[in-house]
Amino acid sequence: MSSETKTGDSIDPANPEDTTSNPDKPGIELKLTSEGLLRGEFNDTFSARCVIRETEMTLPPTIILGRIGPSDYSPTSIFIHQDLARALIPLLQRFVETGALGDQQSPTPEAETSLTQELLHLEEADNIS
Repeated sequence: MSSETKTGDSIDPANPEDTTSNPDKPGIELKLTSEGLLRGEFNDTFSARCVIRETEMTLPPTIILGRIGPSDYSPTSIFIHQDLARALIPLLQRFVETGALGDQQSPTPEAETSLTQELLHLEEADNIS
């Protein structure tokens, strides 16, 4: 087990599962769980505690993103595989840069249709595999 997180911050070896962080500190600090998986906590817009973490799932590789519930595998968690992450990255990057998901404040009907078709395609592919 590594003694450093992906962000280069050291982990307290006495408490490797401690994932508390300063909610005012920008960024998400990733720490190792006792299972050797990376996990980070953060506050959402409404100050609810949320988690991003690796899972044991390898086919396809999957991460968890969601609000913290009784466990990281709560019904409010979103399980994201690599193809879905690939589809989300351009949207999130655009939001980081512009504060909007589309090129304009309101997406065009064509853009909404294109995104819906892409998400449906990913969902169908996920159901087939």
